[in-house]
Amino acid sequence: MPKKFRGENSKVAAANDRKAAAQAEKDNKKRAEKEKKEAMEWADGAKKGGKKEAEEAKKAERLAKKKEAAALLAAEEKDLAKSKPIAKSQSLKPAVGAAQKTAQKKTAQIESFQAANRPPVASYAARNINDALDLLSIVNTPDVTPTDPTAADSDLDDSGESTGTRARPVATAATPKLTAGGRQVEIERHPERRHKAALAAYEERELPRLKEENKGLRLNQLKQILWKNWQKSPENPFNQAHLAYNASQGEVAALAHDQRSRLESRLRTD
Repeated sequence: MPKKFRGENSKVAAANDRKAAAQAEKDNKKRAEKEKKEAMEWADGAKKGGKKEAEEAKKAERLAKKKEAAALLAAEEKDLAKSKPIAKSQSLKPAVGAAQKTAQKKTAQIESFQAANRPPVASYAARNINDALDLLSIVNTPDVTPTDPTAADSDLDDSGESTGTRARPVATAATPKLTAGGRQVEIERHPERRHKAALAAYEERELPRLKEENKGLRLNQLKQILWKNWQKSPENPFNQAHLAYNASQGEVAALAHDQRSRLESRLRTD
């Protein structure tokens, strides 16, 4: 039979002590961690609670401001409603005296008479750019009043004596300009001088077009058509405004006035 020990084994006791110490340390560590966790949870809860309280405070502040603004607006509208009838009752029209009424009546009568006797205003219309330029020349250029063509040519006074004031033919450089096809052109004094060159330029430009449009015609037939068109063309110097080389000032003025009248008649709409 094994031998029995009456007393406790020292090694076992030491082992038990170490085990108990390790367990106690482990328990203390768990307890410390638990306390730390609880403390953190409490702190987090307090923080969340503070944030929520701050949001509620801001919300209450905004609501209070809205109520205050609404109250101010209501008070202002109430004051305006009270002041409107007073302003209306206090707005008195200035008194108009008898003399002022009489003056106003006379002024109205004068204006009515002037409107009834005012000459009608001519109205014009332009259908293209050339018409617009012609119309502009009518507006910007004063009308030339025709005079007696022979008045400026006379160099005799009432007694038959020479006055030495016989008018000379108007120089080309001083010749007034007329409007033709939207262009300002000088009055032609020698249309025959330009006729040949103008016809050649017209033929050079128009003959190819006529050949293209009338491919079955001979050259002499095309030139006959071109000549007929040339007779009516505004490029023909004889179809443009022209005067005799020794025309007087009165004849120049008469031609300018006639050309202006033709433009007005063509562009007028009333």
